[in-house]
Amino acid sequence: MLTIGIPVRGSLDSLKITVNSVLENTRCPVEILFVDDYSEEDTRSYLRSFGNVIRNSSVKGFPYNCNLIMKSAKYDNICL
Repeated sequence: MLTIGIPVRGSLDSLKITVNSVLENTRCPVEILFVDDYSEEDTRSYLRSFGNVIRNSSVKGFPYNCNLIMKSAKYDNICL
């Protein structure tokens, strides 16, 4: 089992490419965990279709979000 953590701060087009690639190329059971670092509405709207999203109420930064993923991951094996 694997947790794939994706820190998000806008960049909706890049996020869609990343998510599609993960979904198409991952063969083992995974948890995909997103940390939304106070993104714009279009990105927040896209992320609503996924159940495993942690939303920050203000910009916290990449290191904070990676640490949050590691603390919140369901599985011991984590890919950021």
